[in-house]
Amino acid sequence: MSSSSPPRSPSPSSFFDNELRLSLTEQQFGIRSFTLLPTPTSLTAKASVILLDGTQLYVALTSRGYVVCSCHAASMMRGLTYAQVERGLERKSSPIFETLEALLGSVSDLYEQKRTELLWTKLQNI
Repeated sequence: MSSSSPPRSPSPSSFFDNELRLSLTEQQFGIRSFTLLPTPTSLTAKASVILLDGTQLYVALTSRGYVVCSCHAASMMRGLTYAQVERGLERKSSPIFETLEALLGSVSDLYEQKRTELLWTKLQNI
């Protein structure tokens, strides 16, 4: 009689990487592109994301949620300048979001517009 071992749970690194990849894939309607990046820890996944307006930002997924790690734009978050965003990130006061959708909506008016258009289209098809 052979015994089989219980299924192995995914390693934390693959969990975070897979979760970030799936989340970004689901949001492709509102971003230009994304690239997963290597991370030094297995408890974080990181990606470079190009928004519809061409802004590049780096997003991380940790056990606490989604966070903007860095951004490359003169005006990233609504009402904040690039310098203000960078200072906030240096103080580790960058907001943490439960969903990638919430994070993208907070940093990109174009993302929010596309998301609203998509929802209206789906509602009209019901």
